[in-house]
Amino acid sequence: MIQRVCLLLVLVFAGQVMATEPWPTMRVSDLPPELHDRWLSYKPDLGTVGRCAAAYDGYDRESTVFTCSIYVKISAVAARKAMDRCEQMRAERKIAAPCRIITER
Repeated sequence: MIQRVCLLLVLVFAGQVMATEPWPTMRVSDLPPELHDRWLSYKPDLGTVGRCAAAYDGYDRESTVFTCSIYVKISAVAARKAMDRCEQMRAERKIAAPCRIITER
């Protein structure tokens, strides 16, 4: 009985944590061709929890940022790590567009 209550509390807490991390998203189909190809190369390693983030002002290499977080246990952690790296890279390249998590939907 205690195990069931603990499991229920963990599931409720995990649902609340995931709900409090609303990252901006973009669809894969909205990516420029080069970033789309890079996402396709990472897709097999993403699994169910890996996440990628991107930002771009143009289509040349200096105007784009793309990063993924894979081999993590929780999708919210993967999203946070990908967004943190994306924001750092975006600032270095002075890209005005915001970083967004890439989704298939």
